[in-house]
Amino acid sequence: MFKAIVVIRSLAANSAGQLEDQQGPYATAPECYYRTAQMIKDAAMKLPIVYAVGVCIKVTVNKKGNNI
Repeated sequence: MFKAIVVIRSLAANSAGQLEDQQGPYATAPECYYRTAQMIKDAAMKLPIVYAVGVCIKVTVNKKGNNI
């Protein structure tokens, strides 16, 4: 399983920020990276983005569906 995280740098802030996905985790890396692209697009609609990068981190999920 993969968790989507986006790091952005905006003209509106003095430092970089991190966005964590609330919909995942995702079964495959391509699904996760597609989600990071959606997150960057959504953020760009609200803020003047200077730099953005999407990262997918492999996570272990227990039987109850919680991240370990």
